[in-house]
Amino acid sequence: MQALIQTIQLLIKLHLSLLQLAKQKTELVKQNDIQQLTQLLKDEQRHVAAIQQQEKLRQTQAHQLTQKEAATISDCLHIANETDKATLQALQEELLQLITELKDINHLNQQMLHQSLQYVNMSLSVMTPQEQNVTYNNPANKKTTQKSNRTLFDSQA
Repeated sequence: MQALIQTIQLLIKLHLSLLQLAKQKTELVKQNDIQQLTQLLKDEQRHVAAIQQQEKLRQTQAHQLTQKEAATISDCLHIANETDKATLQALQEELLQLITELKDINHLNQQMLHQSLQYVNMSLSVMTPQEQNVTYNNPANKKTTQKSNRTLFDSQA
């Protein structure tokens, strides 16, 4: 049981560190610092890999304790003694709180990135020249639409 508690404590530390990275990511997105954001994403991937490894270890330890295939912390609470039960319950609540906060911050970051992408697309559509017909064309004589050779910067004068 102590090994499981230590694994969950390590998971909490890793999630706290990942939460700090998510908060830094929010600031970097606000500042539009692409180089730092790229480095932070690499660090974030390492953290996620470490969390996945610890989560597999937690699942293995929980399986050994409960003999259930997909044992959860709640399953381990049923077989724990009173002191371990209190510790496990506190750790479970802390981990759930961290995961919820991490989801919220990641959702905010996703919305900010989506808005930035919309702004870039809108800016490109404003800068891209629109093809306009200045003369009358009979709609019955309309041929298949031809793709315009115009680019973002029209070099013809």
